[in-house]
Amino acid sequence: MALKLGELLVSKKLFTRKQLEEALQAQAVFGGKLGTILIEMGAIGELDLAQVLSNQLGVPFVHPDQLVDIPAAALKALTPELAQKYQVLPLRLEKRILTVVMANPRDLKAIDELGLRTGYVIRPILAPELRLTYALEHYYRIPRKKHGYVPHHAVRKELARLERGGTDAAEPIAAQQLKPSLADMGVDLADMGVDLADMAGEPVRPPLAKPIVVHAESQLDHERLKVLMKSPGGLPFSLKLAVQKLTEVRHHEDIAAALLLYLGTRYTRVALFKVDGGQVIGWSSALNGLPIVAFQNHRFSLDEASALKTVLTSQNCFSGPLGMSRTDLELLNLFGEPFPENILILPLVMRGKVICLIYLGDPMLDQAKALSEIQKIAEKALLSFELLIIKSKILRL
Repeated sequence: MALKLGELLVSKKLFTRKQLEEALQAQAVFGGKLGTILIEMGAIGELDLAQVLSNQLGVPFVHPDQLVDIPAAALKALTPELAQKYQVLPLRLEKRILTVVMANPRDLKAIDELGLRTGYVIRPILAPELRLTYALEHYYRIPRKKHGYVPHHAVRKELARLERGGTDAAEPIAAQQLKPSLADMGVDLADMGVDLADMAGEPVRPPLAKPIVVHAESQLDHERLKVLMKSPGGLPFSLKLAVQKLTEVRHHEDIAAALLLYLGTRYTRVALFKVDGGQVIGWSSALNGLPIVAFQNHRFSLDEASALKTVLTSQNCFSGPLGMSRTDLELLNLFGEPFPENILILPLVMRGKVICLIYLGDPMLDQAKALSEIQKIAEKALLSFELLIIKSKILRL
């Protein structure tokens, strides 16, 4: 039986088994493809991964330099709609042969359909998913699907060569130059140690920087969310029902959905943040039951003191008014008026590392009651993350 990708890469001594476990745990918590996560965390070089995949699939791979300046004739051979639907990038057009870059060059259905739609003979070649998605964003403005993992700065620098529009003397990413940024989460849960922070000061009343945009599109199905906001008896979504949802999770987005279902029936302003690589990223939000489109995947600065930074560094609950830092004002502006007197932020901690933050910011928040409710669901959510990791390990056996 053929080895799975992770085991194959370990057998070739391209990285350690510990790094593989770290990447698999990140995949279980944040989603995404294993190869992409391994590159982003610096466990393997992009060309090393491409070479292994090429040998495994029997398909040639494209060098990153070849994606920097693709001829216009080739790009015009595919519409943005086709490029997005099939996740392919045209590389060159020679008579009736169109060479396309794919993360899965064995997707025969996509190749056949592309041939029928374009009238060309399709010749697939391989590129790692990370490089392909950046190239699609650059040439066709197709948004990349983002998860919680933040690429190492050297990876971002190498990928930025696309934006500079030409080759340079930069060497391909070398795995040995990078250090993993995601901590080994394991499956043992750390003690949560919640402690209310005593934050003095008057609540801030900043002007809105721009109108709040509430949109119906999100990774979560918010129309379905509104339907589920009530239990069969018409009562708020109960802890029992939320726990049932958390035991049935198959993906980290299921955890976000369950948290929003439970908290969104009790509070008008709820937000979930992913934490990885020392960065805080907007995950999902609910303002009166609808998502804030500007919140999702937004990276919040930790350059100065803020409530988010306090929770991240102390690993304790924050309860009190937001301050005047850029990040605090940004958070207030995203949710809009009326501004809350106090807010509550609780970290979810696994093996001593914060992986998620839960935010409540109702204008008239009952902090004591809110803390009790949020702690209960937070403990269940942590077990649900653990369940995802265990399921991932079982599937690898």
